[in-house]
Amino acid sequence: ELNFYNDNRTIGYERGLTALQRVDGSYNLDTLPIRWSRHNPTDFSKTRGVSSQLRFTHKINNSLALNVLARGVNSRQEQQDHTSNFNSLVTVADGFLRNRSLQYFNQDPIFALQTNLYAEGKFTTGKIKHTLITGFDYANNGRSYYYASWGASDLNVLNPNFSSDLPLDKSEANKNFGGLTKENTILAGGYIQNQIDFSSKFKALLGLRYDTYTYHTSYIDDTDLNTTTRDTSDAQVF
Repeated sequence: ELNFYNDNRTIGYERGLTALQRVDGSYNLDTLPIRWSRHNPTDFSKTRGVSSQLRFTHKINNSLALNVLARGVNSRQEQQDHTSNFNSLVTVADGFLRNRSLQYFNQDPIFALQTNLYAEGKFTTGKIKHTLITGFDYANNGRSYYYASWGASDLNVLNPNFSSDLPLDKSEANKNFGGLTKENTILAGGYIQNQIDFSSKFKALLGLRYDTYTYHTSYIDDTDLNTTTRDTSDAQVF
């Protein structure tokens, strides 16, 4: 199975309508129309990618079978939107939404690989029946993304004029934050189990599994490209 997808939209999400506060402290919830948006009309969200899956089963004989399942995903997401923090109070008297910012978010790549392989065998020792399964699981997923934010102009919510949003001042003085993050998680495990049928009413299941987990992340801030912050986590368990 092979899938290609390409998703383009004005913006990926909306934080909701702004309620305007009256002089007495109460809120007018019906001031803005349902189609109102704090986003600039040029804001966008683009997602492109490919996913694949392979399922393979081979019956070697009546007692032994091999099964393989492999999945892979590789995609990228780019998004730009104007937003504001949740402390940006808008009053009826003023009507301006302040503390706006432009966010830029670019994930490239976003990847995931998963493989499950196991063999199943059936045999007998005397009158005792055995169903033996042994297998291996592997998963590798991660992403690399750049996330930044710059200050944007105030917006009159009752008479929005987005023309002052662009071109945006992307100088370091106007930047709230920005940096590149890389994440990677690897899971691997092997197992073996034996279902023993002593009779139709008495059975036993014996199993052993070993798992490993590794996580790595790094971050480079725009303010110091020569310094990389790293974090690592590892675990193993029977």
